[in-house]
Amino acid sequence: MTKAINIKKTENAISVTSPYNRDFIEKAKDLNGKWNPADKTWDFGTNAETELMKALMKFYGYTGNDNPEMVEVEIDAWYFEEGNQIRVGGIQAAYRYGRDTRVKLSEGWIVTKGTLAASGGSRANPKVLDHKQFDGDLILKGKIPAAVYETLEGNQKKNARLV
Repeated sequence: MTKAINIKKTENAISVTSPYNRDFIEKAKDLNGKWNPADKTWDFGTNAETELMKALMKFYGYTGNDNPEMVEVEIDAWYFEEGNQIRVGGIQAAYRYGRDTRVKLSEGWIVTKGTLAASGGSRANPKVLDHKQFDGDLILKGKIPAAVYETLEGNQKKNARLV
């Protein structure tokens, strides 16, 4: 889940190794981060540390703790779909690579109500849910860091139930 995040701090810089995430890249650029192709890291000034940690939490569920307290949640997938993924905070629960490819559940996630659609979205913009699925039709269960659960807001907070 967050094991692929590696942070190295020096007196003048912070270097981050992380999995590819388009949204994180956009935020990294907003924080004046520079891609270092030799080390395959994003490098930041120390003045960006607070916002960088918020971004790592948002996009990866990174808490800065190697053994965070975990909570089990059930979610209504309808409120957590982001493009071709179901994400709870920064934690990916499910994803679909192409419109007609099978949805893959991330490690530790299961379906407790409903079924995963055989197809969803368009060829250019695949979706986990198909156009016939609505709120309450697909419930997933998995574990996330308690700190990530605490960051949920609005409809996501209302539709993520501690188990």
